[in-house]
Amino acid sequence: MPKVAVAQGNDSLVAIREVIEDLGLVFVDFVKSAKSICIVSTASDESTQAVVDAIHFHSRVPIHVLNADDEIDGVESSIPRGDDVRMPVRRPRSIIDADVVISIAPMLADRNRRTAFTIEQFLFATWYVPERRTAHGFVRSHEPWLEGDLRDIVLADLYAQRPIDLAIIDGTATAGIVLASFDSVAVDTVAVHRAGVDPESVGYLSALSRRGLGVCALSKIDIPLGLISR
Repeated sequence: MPKVAVAQGNDSLVAIREVIEDLGLVFVDFVKSAKSICIVSTASDESTQAVVDAIHFHSRVPIHVLNADDEIDGVESSIPRGDDVRMPVRRPRSIIDADVVISIAPMLADRNRRTAFTIEQFLFATWYVPERRTAHGFVRSHEPWLEGDLRDIVLADLYAQRPIDLAIIDGTATAGIVLASFDSVAVDTVAVHRAGVDPESVGYLSALSRRGLGVCALSKIDIPLGLISR
């Protein structure tokens, strides 16, 4: 049963420190055994630095924070395009070569309860579509073709190529909470539930759970009952 660690409050630096402490010796052993760490962060610089500081408190393992230059040094990959066709894409070499990948993401949910947490933000930050010519010239975009069932298939396929080793959601600005887990499907499941959405209705979470890459059932996640009852 994967654990989702929780810290509440509106100070992200304090909450991130607390949630990492809640992960306990598992986190300490995790960073001490790592040979290299790549952090993919769509959260604030302060939140990212708080995680870096927590790692360096226990280990001097080399840490690379993904940046725009990583797009230049990419690794060839592919994603499903439909009808048994795969489309070429590129992934940053830094996440492929890293011993450990950590994702840090804010808690995002719009008025239509459309959610985007660690897995989705991580994936959209770490794959690049080659330029293609349209009526408007060359474009580089995941949309508009990536929608519906194909979107879930693509996200699950990409995640399976390079899973997240530690996922952290900084929701201090929107929900007064930080979540962390070594199971990113589980942490996203809890966040999706708190946003008022049935986690099993999120196609790529269900797909990853069926593939054994995480847990998408709240009843099988170690989380405080008061948190998931909201």
